[in-house]
Parts: sequence; C-alpha cells; structure tokens
Amino acid sequence: MNEEIKQIIADVLKYKGKGFAVLCAIEEMAELTQALLKKINRHWDKPEQQANDLENIFEEIADVYTQLEYLKIIYQISDAKIWEYLDEKIPRKLIPRIEKWAARVAETGNPDANKRILD
Repeated sequence: MNEEIKQIIADVLKYKGKGFAVLCAIEEMAELTQALLKKINRHWDKPEQQANDLENIFEEIADVYTQLEYLKIIYQISDAKIWEYLDEKIPRKLIPRIEKWAARVAETGNPDANKRILD
C-alpha cells in the first residue's frame, strides 16, 4: 500500500472515527456475501450473467480489502501477525480435511465425490 493510500485511510479514521470504519467493514463484507450468494443461487446456470457477476465479486473483494486495512489499523494488527497465524492455522485445519476428502475419493472411486453441484 502506498503512502497516499495510508494517509487517506488515516484521514478517514481521523474524521469519521473507528465506529464508522467498523460499520463500513461489516457492510462491505455483507455486500461480498450477497454477491457470492447471488452468483450461486441465481446465476450459476446462466452464462450470460457470469461476466457481470464476476465483476461484482471482484469489486466487492476490493472493497473488503480496503476495509480490512482500516480494521488492521484500528486493532493494531500487522500483516506479519496475520500471516504467522495463517501459516499455523491453514495446515492444522486443512490437512485433515484434505486427507478425509482423498479417502472419500479412494473409497468411492469418484474423483468428484467431494464436490458440490455448484463447483
């Protein structure tokens, strides 16, 4: 993140406050959730909507990234601390799941045994 963006974020926090930033983060995460659900529930079988849905999802992800920067400043959480946590959590949580999924595929002989209809 460049210095201009850091200053803009600092100014928003200065003039609008932490509560405003937290509420905006919640709103943007809800909008991303809505965009993902819309793609799954309404448009997963409509190719003509795919490009529009993906553009909307892209925009909402970018908005959430922006709000995460506010939250990191508010709660004094560094990127290094986040990555340290993820480096520990991802293997701990996902390796057992991957092993379970692999066993299910081996047991059924179906490479799609773990996939849902919307994948």
